[in-house]
Amino acid sequence: MKLLRRAAAHCAVICLILVSSPALAAPPDTEALLTRLDAMFAESGYVAEFGPVESSVPGDFRIAHINMTGRGYRTPARVENVTIAGADLADDGSLSIERLTIARVTQSGQDRRGREYTVDVGGAEVTGVYQPDSDNGEANLVPARRSEWKVGRITVTFDGAVALIIDEIRGSAEPDAARQTLRSTAELTRLRFDPYAFGDAKVARTAGELEVLSLDLSMEIAARWDAKSGRMAVETWRLDAPGLGALDFSAVIDGYSEERVRQMRSANVASAGNSGDGASAMHAAGREIMAALGAITIAEGTLRFKDRSLVRRVLEARAEADDKTVEELVELLPDLSLSYTQLLEMPEFSNMVADALRTFLRDPKSMTVRLRPSAPVPVAGMIAMALFSPAALIQQLGLEITAND
Repeated sequence: MKLLRRAAAHCAVICLILVSSPALAAPPDTEALLTRLDAMFAESGYVAEFGPVESSVPGDFRIAHINMTGRGYRTPARVENVTIAGADLADDGSLSIERLTIARVTQSGQDRRGREYTVDVGGAEVTGVYQPDSDNGEANLVPARRSEWKVGRITVTFDGAVALIIDEIRGSAEPDAARQTLRSTAELTRLRFDPYAFGDAKVARTAGELEVLSLDLSMEIAARWDAKSGRMAVETWRLDAPGLGALDFSAVIDGYSEERVRQMRSANVASAGNSGDGASAMHAAGREIMAALGAITIAEGTLRFKDRSLVRRVLEARAEADDKTVEELVELLPDLSLSYTQLLEMPEFSNMVADALRTFLRDPKSMTVRLRPSAPVPVAGMIAMALFSPAALIQQLGLEITAND
């Protein structure tokens, strides 16, 4: 949802690359600090305009405000009262900050539907900010020390009505002694979404059909990255909606090296379109992304949904709309899946999907999708295969679907 992406974008800019300091560093002067901060914003696709800067102690600064534009935002976001303590600038251009605090981030304007919106972020705090110089290919992307960060309450309104509240987001990044691997965590403690205040008729209608008056979510992420080998292991990615269900995801990808990270950052800047040539920028971003994805492969993955009441709500709403009973739908849907998947000419796969769906709908507990390829599958190739040869892609991925296991 664009609403969630907008809130997440502000959090990402606040926290940016949240890890800690290199050796051979010295406190920067004001001009050097603003130059590096400007580069940090640019790597996330934003243009920054800095307000007055005060500095009474070397390495400590206070910025009255920062106005951020970019990524198609019609009005700037305003970052208020930024305090920086213990800033150091290394010989390789890397910037480290012992502690960074932000009092508030706000943005307001009108979306494409003509709705007046506001985004209000109640402050942020980061210990151990580390930003390598993206123009220096030798700069180590793994920090030297642990970093911790948290973002205060985020509130989003449409036409004066509160549509979304995120109580707090926090996380950490822990490098190993050799600065080769990095383990990162993130936790969203509670997200509350009002589908009726959101102002979208389809969203409100769907919420009404499912008898969902409001939506509460929490999220937890943990991942480990080996910068040298390029292996990224998503250990946990859990999205939990109490009373409805939970979604768990884990995966291992290879080829996500430091070079790929730099390519993706370059694409991120290009996709923002801040140069004024939107079409050219998007083409450049597309080329960078495809070049990066061409070297990244999927080694394995698991996606599991655990039901608490969502399936029953969906079946009841669908049965009422189709003038059928829930029991009739439970028997009909697996047969419908057979008619669709038989086009793949993979009878074993078709029967597996139908059997899993039948088991799950009769007794909704869990549905699991597993990827167990015999050899790593390139991400870039998956996109084309999904469009033109889905059966071959299913075979390559070793896709398995099971229920209630």
